Amino acid sequence: MTLPASLTAALGHADHMDALSTEADRPLLPLIEELLTFQPPWLTALYHLRRVLLGLAGHRTGVPPRGARPRVPTRPGEQAAFFTVEDAGPTHWLAGATEAHLTARLAVLQTPGTARRYRYRVVTVVQYHNRLGRVYFALIQPFHELVVRAMLRRAARNAS
Repeated sequence: MTLPASLTAALGHADHMDALSTEADRPLLPLIEELLTFQPPWLTALYHLRRVLLGLAGHRTGVPPRGARPRVPTRPGEQAAFFTVEDAGPTHWLAGATEAHLTARLAVLQTPGTARRYRYRVVTVVQYHNRLGRVYFALIQPFHELVVRAMLRRAARNAS
């Protein structure tokens, strides 16, 4: 798999990177829509806890909006939940969210599947800006993996 240049550049500054994968029959943008709209009550509660904890450290942050399923933006600079699109193409989508303590990027990469039509890799790239970023990500990392796995399960199930 050849990585998009934008993702390769982000990886060059990464303090953390992880990737999870699944197979689905749904095309790229509808799958990303499923990922971005995943927000069960337990995840909303985690976002509110995050907002409170970062608020105590003097950082403003929000909770991703719930509700309607907007089209997935594909032009750099467009907003997708709390991410800003950085790059998109027929087989990839990359967006980032920058806060005072860290920058997180979410990439979704599509290749041909074996059991299903497509194989998707969801890549998270994190760059710390300061000590708070390192501490914050250490605290949320177990939840991050739980959330991304749940997002992928839902997207693959709903994409059948």
